[in-house]
Amino acid sequence: STWCDVFGYGLNAAQGTAWHRLLNESLAAFAQRHPDRFSFLASVYLPDAAQAARELGHAVTQLGAVGAIVSTNVEGTNLGELPLDELWAAAVELGAPVFLHPTQPTPTPRTRRFALNTIVQYTFDTTLAVGSLVGSGVLDRFPTLSLILAHGGGAVPYLAGRFDCMFERSDHAATGIATASPPSAYLDRMFYDTLLHDAPALRYLTSRVGVDRLVIGTDDGFPPADHDPLGSLRRAGFSKEEIH
Repeated sequence: STWCDVFGYGLNAAQGTAWHRLLNESLAAFAQRHPDRFSFLASVYLPDAAQAARELGHAVTQLGAVGAIVSTNVEGTNLGELPLDELWAAAVELGAPVFLHPTQPTPTPRTRRFALNTIVQYTFDTTLAVGSLVGSGVLDRFPTLSLILAHGGGAVPYLAGRFDCMFERSDHAATGIATASPPSAYLDRMFYDTLLHDAPALRYLTSRVGVDRLVIGTDDGFPPADHDPLGSLRRAGFSKEEIH
């Protein structure tokens, strides 16, 4: 998949649509040259949900994409607060999983130092996106939508109890919470990559969602990459059968 920081959601519709078509055609050409080793996730211009749905359809049916990748925010707005139902509906109809990956190209004032943008901002961007998707009822409207979360789901699994507490105790009209069930009920509806760099954290995630909800993550090409992802699984105590 391509790098979310270059998705250009701030471009106008014509430019953004053309840009993602170029990205998808480029990745498709690469994957087609190495079909025994690579498949690809398509990107789409999220500010136009209808166009995004059409591009995903084209990428899956014509270019061979196996799913989609979207950023966890669009110019600072949470995914669950955007009118993206046309895209979610297309993903369901196509059977295309959607990989949610955080983005914060320009660090915030409080995350400029100590690598906090990479360590904290990115993982909590995923947390905010998932909280907004659950809270706004997207997963209720699209119960078979398949979401893959980067970096072990950010803080979502760890904060499940806090999500549920506020679901039970807050004024839903005031907070905007529209989900039908406590947020933790949706944990095993999503998939999580294994890129946590910590065996106990990975085991905790497994205890919450099950090994069948984990996919291997590498972050290959970036400073937090796991250079031995299978070794990380072995060190976390997974059996050969579980790893398979």
